[in-house]
Amino acid sequence: AAVVSRQGLEVVFTLGTGLQARPEFRAALERRLAAGEDAALLAVLRDPFVNGYSGARQMDLVKLRVFDPALAPLAENPSEVALPPGLAPALHKQAAGRSGADRLKAVSALWLSPRGPLFSVLLPIGGLRAIGYLEVVIDPAFNLGAVARMTRMPMTLYVMDGRQLQQTPAAADARGETLAVTYVLPAADGRPAYRLVG
Repeated sequence: AAVVSRQGLEVVFTLGTGLQARPEFRAALERRLAAGEDAALLAVLRDPFVNGYSGARQMDLVKLRVFDPALAPLAENPSEVALPPGLAPALHKQAAGRSGADRLKAVSALWLSPRGPLFSVLLPIGGLRAIGYLEVVIDPAFNLGAVARMTRMPMTLYVMDGRQLQQTPAAADARGETLAVTYVLPAADGRPAYRLVG
Protein backbone atom coordinates (compact mmCIF):
# COMPACT_ATOMS: atom_id res chain seq x y z
CA ALA A 1 0.00 0.00 0.00
CA ALA A 2 1.30 3.44 -0.87
CA VAL A 3 1.59 5.77 2.13
CA VAL A 4 1.21 8.87 -0.03
CA SER A 5 -0.17 8.82 -3.56
CA ARG A 6 1.86 10.16 -6.47
CA GLN A 7 -0.47 13.15 -6.53
CA GLY A 8 0.13 13.68 -2.79
CA LEU A 9 3.91 13.55 -3.30
CA GLU A 10 3.60 16.11 -6.10
CA VAL A 11 1.81 18.43 -3.66
CA VAL A 12 4.62 17.96 -1.11
CA PHE A 13 7.28 18.69 -3.74
CA THR A 14 5.36 21.70 -5.06
CA LEU A 15 5.02 23.12 -1.56
CA GLY A 16 8.68 22.48 -0.70
CA THR A 17 10.18 23.76 -3.94
CA GLY A 18 7.78 26.72 -4.09
CA LEU A 19 8.63 27.77 -0.54
CA GLN A 20 12.36 27.64 -1.06
CA ALA A 21 12.10 29.47 -4.41
CA ARG A 22 10.75 32.52 -2.61
CA PRO A 23 13.45 35.22 -2.30
CA GLU A 24 12.48 35.87 1.32
CA PHE A 25 13.10 32.20 2.18
CA ARG A 26 16.60 32.26 0.70
CA ALA A 27 17.43 35.59 2.36
CA ALA A 28 16.10 34.39 5.72
CA LEU A 29 18.07 31.13 5.52
CA GLU A 30 21.27 32.96 4.60
CA ARG A 31 20.77 35.30 7.60
CA ARG A 32 20.24 32.28 9.84
CA LEU A 33 23.37 30.54 8.54
CA ALA A 34 25.55 33.68 8.66
CA ALA A 35 24.39 35.43 11.82
CA GLY A 36 22.07 33.08 13.68
CA GLU A 37 19.07 35.36 13.13
CA ASP A 38 15.98 33.20 12.86
CA ALA A 39 12.95 35.53 13.09
CA ALA A 40 12.62 35.95 9.31
CA LEU A 41 13.04 32.21 8.68
CA LEU A 42 10.41 31.38 11.30
CA ALA A 43 8.01 33.83 9.62
CA VAL A 44 8.50 32.20 6.21
CA LEU A 45 7.98 28.70 7.67
CA ARG A 46 4.80 29.86 9.43
CA ASP A 47 3.31 31.38 6.26
CA PRO A 48 1.78 28.23 4.65
CA PHE A 49 -0.02 27.44 7.91
CA VAL A 50 -1.43 30.97 8.16
CA ASN A 51 -2.13 31.85 4.53
CA GLY A 52 -2.62 28.38 3.05
CA TYR A 53 -0.86 26.60 0.23
CA SER A 54 -1.67 25.02 -3.09
CA GLY A 55 -2.87 21.44 -2.62
CA ALA A 56 -4.11 21.88 0.95
CA ARG A 57 -7.05 19.57 0.17
CA GLN A 58 -4.66 16.77 -0.77
CA MET A 59 -2.49 16.59 2.34
CA ASP A 60 -2.44 17.40 6.03
CA LEU A 61 0.68 19.51 6.60
CA VAL A 62 2.03 19.06 10.13
CA LYS A 63 5.44 20.76 10.23
CA LEU A 64 8.13 22.48 8.15
CA ARG A 65 11.70 22.18 9.41
CA VAL A 66 15.02 23.43 8.04
CA PHE A 67 18.38 21.71 8.53
CA ASP A 68 21.93 22.74 7.65
CA PRO A 69 24.04 20.70 5.18
CA ALA A 70 25.20 18.46 8.06
CA LEU A 71 21.52 17.81 8.98
CA ALA A 72 21.68 19.85 12.20
CA PRO A 73 18.32 21.53 12.99
CA LEU A 74 18.11 25.25 12.19
CA ALA A 75 14.43 26.19 12.46
CA GLU A 76 10.86 24.90 12.37
CA ASN A 77 7.50 26.58 12.05
CA PRO A 78 6.12 27.63 15.41
CA SER A 79 3.09 25.50 16.30
CA GLU A 80 1.47 23.42 19.01
CA VAL A 81 2.82 20.29 17.31
CA ALA A 82 6.04 19.34 19.06
CA LEU A 83 8.25 16.78 17.34
CA PRO A 84 11.47 15.23 18.62
CA PRO A 85 14.47 17.39 17.69
CA GLY A 86 16.34 16.44 14.54
CA LEU A 87 15.36 14.11 11.76
CA ALA A 88 13.64 10.82 12.47
CA PRO A 89 16.33 8.09 12.63
CA ALA A 90 15.01 6.36 9.48
CA LEU A 91 15.16 9.60 7.50
CA HIS A 92 18.56 10.55 8.94
CA LYS A 93 19.94 7.14 7.96
CA GLN A 94 18.92 7.74 4.33
CA ALA A 95 20.21 11.32 4.20
CA ALA A 96 23.45 11.19 6.21
CA GLY A 97 26.75 10.35 4.59
CA ARG A 98 25.60 10.97 1.05
CA SER A 99 27.99 12.64 -1.35
CA GLY A 100 28.00 14.18 -4.81
CA ALA A 101 24.75 14.15 -6.74
CA ASP A 102 23.11 11.86 -4.16
CA ARG A 103 22.98 14.84 -1.77
CA LEU A 104 20.68 16.60 -4.24
CA LYS A 105 18.02 13.87 -4.18
CA ALA A 106 14.93 14.02 -2.01
CA VAL A 107 14.42 11.22 0.50
CA SER A 108 11.27 10.24 2.36
CA ALA A 109 10.15 7.97 5.16
CA LEU A 110 7.13 6.92 7.19
CA TRP A 111 8.15 7.17 10.84
CA LEU A 112 6.65 6.92 14.29
CA SER A 113 6.50 10.07 16.39
CA PRO A 114 5.08 10.54 19.89
CA ARG A 115 1.90 11.91 18.24
CA GLY A 116 1.58 8.94 15.86
CA PRO A 117 2.83 7.95 12.41
CA LEU A 118 4.13 10.78 10.22
CA PHE A 119 5.54 10.95 6.71
CA SER A 120 8.50 13.21 5.90
CA VAL A 121 10.08 14.32 2.65
CA LEU A 122 13.53 15.90 2.91
CA LEU A 123 14.31 18.26 0.01
CA PRO A 124 17.69 19.85 -0.71
CA ILE A 125 17.83 23.65 -0.65
CA GLY A 126 20.06 25.49 -3.09
CA GLY A 127 20.12 23.64 -6.40
CA LEU A 128 23.51 22.20 -7.34
CA ARG A 129 25.09 23.60 -4.17
CA ALA A 130 22.93 22.37 -1.30
CA ILE A 131 23.03 24.92 1.51
CA GLY A 132 20.61 22.96 3.65
CA TYR A 133 17.49 20.82 3.64
CA LEU A 134 13.78 21.46 4.02
CA GLU A 135 11.71 18.75 5.70
CA VAL A 136 8.00 18.69 4.87
CA VAL A 137 6.14 16.62 7.49
CA ILE A 138 2.59 15.43 6.79
CA ASP A 139 0.03 13.22 8.51
CA PRO A 140 -0.25 10.22 6.16
CA ALA A 141 -3.64 9.08 7.56
CA PHE A 142 -5.22 11.81 5.45
CA ASN A 143 -3.83 10.18 2.28
CA LEU A 144 -4.37 6.56 3.28
CA GLY A 145 -8.10 7.00 2.74
CA ALA A 146 -7.28 7.03 -0.98
CA VAL A 147 -6.38 3.32 -0.73
CA ALA A 148 -10.08 2.46 -0.48
CA ARG A 149 -10.82 4.45 -3.64
CA MET A 150 -7.86 2.97 -5.55
CA THR A 151 -8.68 -0.63 -4.63
CA ARG A 152 -12.47 -0.11 -4.69
CA MET A 153 -12.53 -1.93 -1.38
CA PRO A 154 -14.34 -0.83 1.78
CA MET A 155 -11.67 -0.04 4.34
CA THR A 156 -11.13 0.83 7.99
CA LEU A 157 -7.86 2.41 9.12
CA TYR A 158 -6.49 1.93 12.64
CA VAL A 159 -3.37 3.08 14.45
CA MET A 160 -1.57 0.30 16.28
CA ASP A 161 -3.08 1.16 19.67
CA GLY A 162 -6.43 0.06 18.22
CA ARG A 163 -7.88 3.54 17.68
CA GLN A 164 -9.96 3.81 14.51
CA LEU A 165 -8.95 6.78 12.34
CA GLN A 166 -11.10 6.35 9.25
CA GLN A 167 -13.81 4.12 7.86
CA THR A 168 -15.45 4.23 4.47
CA PRO A 169 -19.26 4.13 4.56
CA ALA A 170 -19.24 0.82 2.67
CA ALA A 171 -17.00 -0.73 5.35
CA ALA A 172 -19.44 0.25 8.07
CA ASP A 173 -22.34 -1.29 6.12
CA ALA A 174 -20.50 -4.50 5.18
CA ARG A 175 -19.78 -5.91 8.62
CA GLY A 176 -20.64 -9.58 8.91
CA GLU A 177 -21.28 -9.92 5.19
CA THR A 178 -17.72 -9.94 3.87
CA LEU A 179 -14.33 -11.48 4.49
CA ALA A 180 -11.96 -9.04 6.19
CA VAL A 181 -8.39 -8.75 4.93
CA THR A 182 -5.87 -7.10 7.27
CA TYR A 183 -2.65 -5.43 6.20
CA VAL A 184 -0.15 -3.96 8.66
CA LEU A 185 1.72 -1.03 7.16
CA PRO A 186 5.21 -0.73 8.64
CA ALA A 187 7.21 2.43 9.21
CA ALA A 188 10.65 2.73 7.60
CA ASP A 189 12.27 1.13 10.66
CA GLY A 190 10.02 -1.95 10.37
CA ARG A 191 7.79 -1.16 13.34
CA PRO A 192 4.03 -1.36 12.61
CA ALA A 193 2.44 2.03 11.93
CA TYR A 194 -1.11 1.36 10.70
CA ARG A 195 -3.53 -1.53 10.39
CA LEU A 196 -5.75 -1.43 7.31
CA VAL A 197 -8.76 -3.72 7.24
CA GLY A 198 -10.35 -4.15 3.83
